[in-house]
Amino acid sequence: GNMKRRREDHAALHHDPTAALWVPALSAALFAAALLLCHRRRRPRICVIAPGSGQATRAMLGAGGLRVHLAAGPEYDINGRRMPPDWVSMREVQLHESDARAAGVDLLVAGRGRASCLNLATLAGRLFDAPSGAIVSCEVPSRVPRPQPAASFSCLVCGSRGGQVTLPALWLGRR
Repeated sequence: GNMKRRREDHAALHHDPTAALWVPALSAALFAAALLLCHRRRRPRICVIAPGSGQATRAMLGAGGLRVHLAAGPEYDINGRRMPPDWVSMREVQLHESDARAAGVDLLVAGRGRASCLNLATLAGRLFDAPSGAIVSCEVPSRVPRPQPAASFSCLVCGSRGGQVTLPALWLGRR
């Protein structure tokens, strides 16, 4: 039923060359909806999962009145090594660097290219602490990352790569 349709939609998004045309429009609409929802609170706190969020982050900082917290790890977002094996289905994806290293993720995988144990899925393991329910982020312009209770954020905004891999990995890590 619904799960099969979602998988088909997900697969179509990642294999349909025309999907790139509507994804930016969808991202802009989601960003606008997030801003409308957040303006109901005084100085709302927004957590941005950084990979691929440059324009959205600049727009939020330019809007003023928002407390933007950036959850980032540039060393996890290196072109050619950022996507873990099987990231499209998120099956068997390792969420922690040590597990990914033990599974041999840092090797050349036939038919899948090279991935690193420092990838966008293991970034989720670094950013989210399940026992405390905290997301490690830093309030812009500060560069000091600190654990923040996930419930303290008005909303979560993900960039394209952060939404494709890091957000699903966060959901898997919460189980």
